[in-house]
Amino acid sequence: MKNKYLHIIIIFTLIFLNSGKLMSQGYTLDNQPDSTRPPGKITNNGTIKLKSGQVKSLNDTMGGRFEFLGKIVSSQQVIPNIYFNQLVLRYISRKYVDSLKLSDGRKIPLTTMDSLIVSDSVPFEVDREEVNAKASVFNNSKVTGIRDVRLNGTVSSQDIEGDGHFSNLNIDNPQGADVIRGGGFKVNTKLELTNGELRNSTDSNFTMADSTWIVRHVGGSLREQPTFEGYVSVKYTGTGSISNTTGEIPLDTTKLLNLRNETTQGITITRNITVNDTLYLKSPIRTEPDTSNKFVLTLTTLRDPIFDGADAEIDGSFRRTVLHFDSLKIIFNNPYTWGLFRDSAASNGLKEMTFRIKPRTFPPILGGDMKVKRTYTISGLDGNNIPVIDGVNLILGYGWRHSLLDTAVDETKTLWPEFDYLILQRWYRGAWTDVETSEIPPKWDTTNQWAYSLAPQVVSLGDYGVGISRGGKLELTATLFLEGPYRFGSMAEDLRIKGLIPLTPPDIYPYNLDQNRQFINLVSVPDSIVDYIVIEFRRNLNDPKPFYRTCLLKIDGNIVDIDGKSPVVLRSGGMDAGDYYLVVKHRNHLSIATEFAVGIYPRALGNYVDFTDPQILLGRANAVKPIGKRTDGSILFAMIAGDVNNDGIIDNNDHVLTWDDRDYEGYLTKDINLSGIVNTRDLNFSWNNRGRATLVP
Repeated sequence: MKNKYLHIIIIFTLIFLNSGKLMSQGYTLDNQPDSTRPPGKITNNGTIKLKSGQVKSLNDTMGGRFEFLGKIVSSQQVIPNIYFNQLVLRYISRKYVDSLKLSDGRKIPLTTMDSLIVSDSVPFEVDREEVNAKASVFNNSKVTGIRDVRLNGTVSSQDIEGDGHFSNLNIDNPQGADVIRGGGFKVNTKLELTNGELRNSTDSNFTMADSTWIVRHVGGSLREQPTFEGYVSVKYTGTGSISNTTGEIPLDTTKLLNLRNETTQGITITRNITVNDTLYLKSPIRTEPDTSNKFVLTLTTLRDPIFDGADAEIDGSFRRTVLHFDSLKIIFNNPYTWGLFRDSAASNGLKEMTFRIKPRTFPPILGGDMKVKRTYTISGLDGNNIPVIDGVNLILGYGWRHSLLDTAVDETKTLWPEFDYLILQRWYRGAWTDVETSEIPPKWDTTNQWAYSLAPQVVSLGDYGVGISRGGKLELTATLFLEGPYRFGSMAEDLRIKGLIPLTPPDIYPYNLDQNRQFINLVSVPDSIVDYIVIEFRRNLNDPKPFYRTCLLKIDGNIVDIDGKSPVVLRSGGMDAGDYYLVVKHRNHLSIATEFAVGIYPRALGNYVDFTDPQILLGRANAVKPIGKRTDGSILFAMIAGDVNNDGIIDNNDHVLTWDDRDYEGYLTKDINLSGIVNTRDLNFSWNNRGRATLVP
């Protein structure tokens, strides 16, 4: 301490300097400037011990070791908010952090660069400014106040030890912090995990006092569960998501009081969690980390969860163990999904219910891919933990995300043009059945991008989905031309005129693909009919179990049902509304298919597909053949004639087979131009189209 401006004012009687140590009792270490001099600079490479009194105008940074050692209960020592290398607080006089500004007007938190030691029952109050510890922390006493003790080193991990108390402890080191030497400290108000992992263990642990909070930020974590004296509340916060919930959630299902999710992108729980008071969501809580791990979030109070934001919902299983039977809704996974029992009899003994809602997920059941992209599974137990399935009288509200602009949000998929037909459906005995009481059309919250409706009388629990009402009309109107019978703007009906079209399609390809073929039994073949065709409906281009419909083709190119005039009705055979690739097959023409899936839904004007437009076909113009011009001057395309053996390619085999049946009359596959007789005109098709092949997989 060689600076000539350093002044130590002796208040009482004694000052003793020895080996770089200043020991004082009842003194003030005063480094304040006056009108004649600036403040001095104190250089400390040893230890300064202040046994009593105060300090004034210390450097912004104090090296060495600085000890505040007041022992008188009624006295206090003010700890300046500056940088200390090592700071030691001992004995029983009150110590508290000052809130001074530096000479340049700045204010900094009290910061220790090497170590912070609080011991010997010292009451250390952190009310004005927080304490930043850049290295190790030892607390064997009691740190109180509304500000944090923050472990915020950046270069390496930090150690924390001792059996003292912290009101507010904050871990803010990307390298984390380690509880060492048995730990033993207690957090009395809040543990904040801002950044890095707080690494505790069974052997070196700490305690959370009753009714405390753990606040975990995105980027912070706690390795193991601490000791919970009583209730604890947990808040998740920050920009991004948290993919696991470990040490901060008590295993004891009675301990977690409140759970708040305030992250921007949600959290994923990694164990079953039970909340015993308030559940708050600002973004999703996901209960299923993967297909092998499916956890349950449980709420044990009458208080409904609070959803604060359009994206806030519970993705997965949400269980409520306290039900009420009155005119009030019981809210489940989102504000639009709820149940209501008007009285206890309506519950059929239910004591708890679980809703498993999976957003952006088709029901994993046959036909589920033709529903709204959201699963609904409802289950419940009675007082003896026996499942209740039937006999309830539940008013059920249900919702899903609906947006015409944001495909990442929207779950209505291509069902949205048929929004007014969407209805709640239950999976029952291997089929989807309408919940007849479900209100349609649904309502639409355009601000939050949710669609919602309700079913006033649900009598069974189980698997549900939202789909097109099976009571609606599902029809197809289409236009198609075949090259073979084409004559100057239309197709010939020679087979009908000659009475050669059978009243039931014969057991030949492609009619034998249709399992309902044998039930077609015409009284007579309607006027203007060219022939039978088969339309195949595939959920994907390689669908192993497509739906088939045998239809009639008219001379003007219109495809009609077997009555010869109506659009093709598609409800038979269990076919549901949805998106399909359409494949057209004929007994001696190359098959064609749509390039993309076509939405087949109940529509006021029906569903229309123009197979003469090559732009919608797989392979475009390569899949069909130009045969003439339309009235508007555009080119008319048709299915390619000549594949008499139905192997998908027109080659010499087709030519030979046609030659072998020349001059035969009847309903024959080799009659390529559908005139009723096999002749050289048919041979011309197989020869002229040789080498052409279908593009349908």
